[in-house]
Amino acid sequence: MGPAGFFAPEYLRVVLGWPPATVALLSFFGGMIAIVGNPAAGWLSDRHGRRPMASLVAVSFALLALAARSAAAGDLEVTVTGFEPGGGAVRVGVFASGPDFEAGLRARGVEIAAEGQSVRALIRDLPPGFYGIAAYQDADGDDELSKNFMGIPKERYGFSNGARGRFGPPDFEAMRVQVAEERVRLEISIE
Repeated sequence: MGPAGFFAPEYLRVVLGWPPATVALLSFFGGMIAIVGNPAAGWLSDRHGRRPMASLVAVSFALLALAARSAAAGDLEVTVTGFEPGGGAVRVGVFASGPDFEAGLRARGVEIAAEGQSVRALIRDLPPGFYGIAAYQDADGDDELSKNFMGIPKERYGFSNGARGRFGPPDFEAMRVQVAEERVRLEISIE
């Protein structure tokens, strides 16, 4: 077993937020498949050759990974309120980790015209996991949150879970939201 196999259960549990019982079932059934599959693979390899079987396994794993990724993807629906209608586009950014948030590296981003009392952003097919969501109204149209000389934002902004930082942006942990297979709905009020 390589490092990936050793750390996979911990990754599923901690990073993707899978319950321990689900990780245990996955490990159990994976072991059962290996008990039956290894002798069958050996027999097929003897009968048809190693290269065709290796190619078949590689293609099967790739198709299985694609199917699992698309089947497990979830949607995130973010309703933003508190903006000034007509005062510039509302931008919503989805961040996959604390370091990505600190570096400003969005996993996904949406821009919506600021019309009415609220706007809705729908981000489709997010892999299951924890995300932090930030929203702001780009009043000056420069595609970034404008700040004054002290680093204090000049434009309206907000974060998921109503998270706020004391002297800067909030911690990723305070704003993180779990996305699973079903649609997650949340509201961000920008001020």
